[in-house]
Amino acid sequence: MLLGEKIAKSKLAPWQRLDALKTFFFPSFVFQMRTQQLSKSDMKIVDDFIRPLIKDTLYVDESAANEYIYGSAKMGLLGIPKLSEEVDIMMVDNAFKLLSSKDIRIHELAWEDILEHITTRTKLDPSPSLIEKYLNGVQDEEGFRHTSCPYSSTWSRARAASTRLGVTWRCREYGDLELHIDDKVLTKIDRKKICKTLKESLRNCWAKDLIAKPSQGAAIEVTSRHKASSHFLRSGDFTTFADWRFIHKARLNLLRLNGNTPWDDSIAQCRRCNAPVESTLHGSQEALILDVTVPYENRYQAFENARNEKTRKYADIASLLKKDFKKVSVEAIIVGALGSWDPANDAVLRKFTNKRYVNKLRKLCVSGAINHSRQIFQKHVIGHIPQEARPQHQEAVSANAEQDITRDNTIDFANN
Repeated sequence: MLLGEKIAKSKLAPWQRLDALKTFFFPSFVFQMRTQQLSKSDMKIVDDFIRPLIKDTLYVDESAANEYIYGSAKMGLLGIPKLSEEVDIMMVDNAFKLLSSKDIRIHELAWEDILEHITTRTKLDPSPSLIEKYLNGVQDEEGFRHTSCPYSSTWSRARAASTRLGVTWRCREYGDLELHIDDKVLTKIDRKKICKTLKESLRNCWAKDLIAKPSQGAAIEVTSRHKASSHFLRSGDFTTFADWRFIHKARLNLLRLNGNTPWDDSIAQCRRCNAPVESTLHGSQEALILDVTVPYENRYQAFENARNEKTRKYADIASLLKKDFKKVSVEAIIVGALGSWDPANDAVLRKFTNKRYVNKLRKLCVSGAINHSRQIFQKHVIGHIPQEARPQHQEAVSANAEQDITRDNTIDFANN
């Protein structure tokens, strides 16, 4: 646990700390869990120790839902392993792999051992149906309800773990086992997929439980729809430290706002506009109508005309918004069809992004406009858009546009 504490309290960026925990700390327990040197209760101690440190890394308090930590990374959550669950997963995985081993000797020894174990427990001849009931933890009159085993074994641990995980075993005949996990059926052919499938199932359950929460799950339901919504969790790309400290509290509706104090309704009023409830959903009093247009570069007057047209176009909508907002503005982002960037765009973009990203966005917009204009031109001249080709440096340009395009494509084909 010392390693986890050192990583969590290190001077690394917060997303780097989470990545280091996943890469170095949690995998360090795999061997001990796999070989049953550490029990479920041991792993619960580790979980309880590391969880507050992870929440500190997210800059959220203890009221933050644990589901945010353990939920699936594919659904925009952290995907941190819960070691007390990992133990159960490995117990099921161990048992299934022994019983479905490709090594004939191991396969025979495993089946001999489980049959002997069930016989000792029930005093009955273990049929495939009895084996299935045992592994599924069924308590009935067929020998399980009134008997117990004086010692723990691989099979009893797998049995208990299967019950906790909601895994169902099927035994068609001796040597033929199936694992049913949610709507998936794993056979001996899929023996290497058991851990991954169980982990995905559990993490999806954590995510669904969080989404079901009325307060902390509202925003997560939306952010879980696309991985881009949480792209910064692993790499921190385009995210400042201030943004990191804000976003986790905001998505879990834990920002320190007057409306987030259900224990005291007397202070719910907004501190700025006197709205009845101040909450994350409670927006600012400024509205911005932003539209993008791509005019042709027929002198700079064309850009000015395009900007004025956007102002005229949205005038009625702006008037309606003024009933609910104190300040309403209409702005346009203008990029010429031939890749001209309007300097007036910069003042607009700096209202909601930083200078560094504005510099990058300029280049992306300019290159994108040039690319699409080229495709429109090619389709007009030759009737279709040729396959993308590597840039070629031409010293001479043909006077005939169609011949020029055909020549470029011929050169590219020859080079490829």
